Amino acid sequence: MKRILVAIFIFAFLFSALLPSGALAKKKHKTVHKAPALEQEQPAAVSDTKDRFKGGKRLKYVSPPTDITIESIPLTLPIPDEAIAALAKGKVDVAIRELRSNPPSARSIRMLKDAQKVEKFKKHKEEPKFEQHQFYQNLGIAYHNLFLFVKRNNQTYKDYYKKALKYYEKAEKASTSDADKSEVQILIASLRAANDETEAAQKIFSEADPSLIMDRYRGIEYVAGYYAAMGDAKSAMEKLIVAYALDPNETVIWVAISDDFYKIENDPDFKEMAGQWTSAYKKKVEKKNLQKLKKAAEKAKKASKRGKKK
Repeated sequence: MKRILVAIFIFAFLFSALLPSGALAKKKHKTVHKAPALEQEQPAAVSDTKDRFKGGKRLKYVSPPTDITIESIPLTLPIPDEAIAALAKGKVDVAIRELRSNPPSARSIRMLKDAQKVEKFKKHKEEPKFEQHQFYQNLGIAYHNLFLFVKRNNQTYKDYYKKALKYYEKAEKASTSDADKSEVQILIASLRAANDETEAAQKIFSEADPSLIMDRYRGIEYVAGYYAAMGDAKSAMEKLIVAYALDPNETVIWVAISDDFYKIENDPDFKEMAGQWTSAYKKKVEKKNLQKLKKAAEKAKKASKRGKKK
C-alpha cells in the first residue's frame, strides 16, 4: 500500500510539473502556425504575378521594352562642367558620379564606360592571363579617349597620355599576330599625333602595315583617327567613307560622339559630310522609334482588351 501511495505521489508531482511546459509548447505551436499565413500575405503586397487591378477588373501587365539602344537617346548633350573639371584633375571617380547624375546621351555613356574601365582597373589591378593584347589595348583606348576629351576642352592631365601609351606598349608586346601589332602601332601613332608629336607619330605609323587591318571595321576606324589626329582631313574622310559603307550607323555615332576628330572638326568639307550623315541618321532613327512606339501602343491595347474579357 505504501508503495502505491508513493507511486501516486510521484505521478501527481510529475504531471503538475509538466503542465506549464505543455501550455508553452501549445503557445509556441500557435506562433509557428501563424508564420506561414504571414508569408502568404506578403507576396500579395509586392506581387510578382504582373497583374494589376483597375475598377475591380484584372488587367494584364505589359512590361516596358527591354531593347533600349543607344539610338533611343540623343547623340550628344552638354557634358557637365563638374565632370570636365574632375577629369582635368584626374578625379575619375567624381566624374563618374557627375555623368551618372545627368541625362544620358550616346557621348556621355561612351565617356562613362571609359571612365569606369579606368577606375575599375585602378582599384583592382586585375590583369588577365589570357587575351592580354585586347585587354591592354582596350584599357589604352579608355585612357586615350579621356586624354582627348580633356585636351579638346583646353585642359591638360598628362597622366592619361602616359597611361594610354603604357598600356598600348603592353598590348604591342602581347600581340600574337602582325595584324594585331599593326593595329596597336597605329593607335600609338594616333596618340602621339594628338599630343603634337608629329615626327614620332609618322615614324611609328610607317612601321605599321595598315593593309593588314583594313578588312576590320575597327582597323579602318583607327587609321581614320590617325589621319584626323595629324590634321589630315582629306585622308581621314577617305577612310571614313569606307567605314560608312560598311556600317553607316556605327560610323555616324562614332564621328558625332568621339573626340578623335577635334583637330579637323572645323574643316568645311568634313563639317558638310558629318552634317549630312547626322541628318540622315536622325531621320532614320526617328522613323524607327516611331514604329516602335506604334507597336508598343498596339501591344498594350490588345493586352488591355484581353484583360477586360477575363
